[in-house]
Amino acid sequence: MISADFVASYLDAWNDHDAGAVAEHLAGGGTYCDMPTQRQLSGSELIAHLEDYFSRDHCRYQLVGEILVGESAIAFQYRACPEEGSGQLPWTCLLYTSPSPRDSLHN
Repeated sequence: MISADFVASYLDAWNDHDAGAVAEHLAGGGTYCDMPTQRQLSGSELIAHLEDYFSRDHCRYQLVGEILVGESAIAFQYRACPEEGSGQLPWTCLLYTSPSPRDSLHN
């Protein structure tokens, strides 16, 4: 999967509230490390965590800026835009990840 496709499918998974697809992007059958909490989650734990999060999430996610691709890593920034009237504030996140070996990073 080329980098732009990887990012598009990642954001689509968030916008579709597809916990399994998000987990596949973040953990790829392995373990996910949540940096803010320094907690490691297995794929099934990550899916449960995301399902809980999605039950309260009222945002649309969109790419901000360019996708940066290294030899074995990808970085991009995205913005979470809350639905009007949700009471949530917009926020921006930077994701740095190493996609699984089956995903090609080349543009």
